[in-house]
Amino acid sequence: MDIASVEPPPPLKSHYRTEISDDSLRLLGRVCQQKDFGAALVILLSLVLGVGVMFDELQKAPSPGVYLGVLVFFILLTGFISLVLRLHLYREEFLLGADGFCFRCGYFSLVTKRTVPLHELKSFREYSFEFRRKHSSRTVYGIEAETIGLPLRFSQDGYRDEMNWLLFHLNVLLAKLSPHVDFSTPPSDCRFELETEFDTMKFTQRNFIGSGRQWTFSPNEIVRTRFFSVFSWTKRFAMENLREVRITVRPGGFSSWTQTAVSTDMTRSLQFIDTVGKITCSVDELTEGEAHWIVHLLREHQILITAKKDALRG
Repeated sequence: MDIASVEPPPPLKSHYRTEISDDSLRLLGRVCQQKDFGAALVILLSLVLGVGVMFDELQKAPSPGVYLGVLVFFILLTGFISLVLRLHLYREEFLLGADGFCFRCGYFSLVTKRTVPLHELKSFREYSFEFRRKHSSRTVYGIEAETIGLPLRFSQDGYRDEMNWLLFHLNVLLAKLSPHVDFSTPPSDCRFELETEFDTMKFTQRNFIGSGRQWTFSPNEIVRTRFFSVFSWTKRFAMENLREVRITVRPGGFSSWTQTAVSTDMTRSLQFIDTVGKITCSVDELTEGEAHWIVHLLREHQILITAKKDALRG
């Protein structure tokens, strides 16, 4: 965990109202993204132009074009009202304390988005990405909570000095709380359902459109099943000569829980290695917490251990 040695000065401008104590940090505020101002201005100018055109057309005989113009006008009006509500009513709140990190956001009332237990938190860091337009681009900054599961991003497009100040205090408090990472239980955002039957363990991940994958671990065999609706595809891997299970890091990222950015974090992969060093199969696109949790269960239940009793390591 990187913590600046010198505390940054308090920000001159701030989106948040801050409450700091010895064992907690709470912030509540309004975050307005610059792109929302630009979109609201463009829609407002379109509405003014549309009103003028419709007023001119209504002086003439009604035509299908007039009705189409009215429809477009109300669509633009709805979009403009939505952006104005976001600019003036959108709120973010987050709390870091002994119970973990809780992030909430919403409009008229705050809706809980995600709570990360303390033992799943690793650090807070700055992230950035390029926001590109046709003839220009700019760098957007924000804060990311690094966890053993999916990352959590917030305070996107905030003031740089404010983010530096927040990052310092968040990491100082997190170091003071001294979280101990625990892989014996599934992470709070685990995407797998576990089923255990005698000497067999099934890990099933379901997506929103009826598709998904299932990994079945039993003595001397791994079964991978991919499914979509009522269709499924199965492949079996014989594991009599298993030597080890290795957790590796792979390029890739997961969609953030907040805003629209994509995390630059690496994904984890479980590689099953035989006695000659060949990768027999691998379970890809896992979070760090999911990978270590699966290995912990395989070790605890002594599944797939044939060549070595200490084959599983993570």
